Amino acid sequence: MEYLARSHDEQRHIKSQKYEEHIRNVIAGCAERWKEIGAPVAFDMACASLMTAAEYHDLGKLHEENQSMLAKGGGQRLPINHSDAGVSHTLNKG
Repeated sequence: MEYLARSHDEQRHIKSQKYEEHIRNVIAGCAERWKEIGAPVAFDMACASLMTAAEYHDLGKLHEENQSMLAKGGGQRLPINHSDAGVSHTLNKG
């Protein structure tokens, strides 16, 4: 199965985006912003937290009901709050 992070919405000219691609882009964007603000390149606690948030921020989009809605397209609201899953996973991880 190909997991999605964004559905196709023809009316708003938005293309679908694969979940893996989206997460990579968010992580890369966070790393770039981290460098732009002049933070140390070394991964200190704040940077590690930022990368964890970037990695798990859309975890709930992988839920079967959300994937079904994303596959339909049209940019409709997801049936399950997707941000809670990432927070829950991160809190229970350590």
